[in-house]
Amino acid sequence: MAIAYVLHKAPFVFPIIGGRKVEHLHANIEALNISLSPEQIGFLESVVPFDAGFPGNMIVSLHIFRTVKLPIVNLCF
Repeated sequence: MAIAYVLHKAPFVFPIIGGRKVEHLHANIEALNISLSPEQIGFLESVVPFDAGFPGNMIVSLHIFRTVKLPIVNLCF
């Protein structure tokens, strides 16, 4: 299912398929023939929010840190 999803999301994707067993290779090759409808892709994308991971989440965190206006605290007594 993951291979079919990736193939539908980008036009020039060439997945590297493999596995530890011949059965895995056969299953991956069969996945190349799966066709997903727009509704199925929408459902897959709605199940869990997308996390870009590193370094994407670090870049977003730095942007938020720089744009948030924090109050200045005077620590002098």
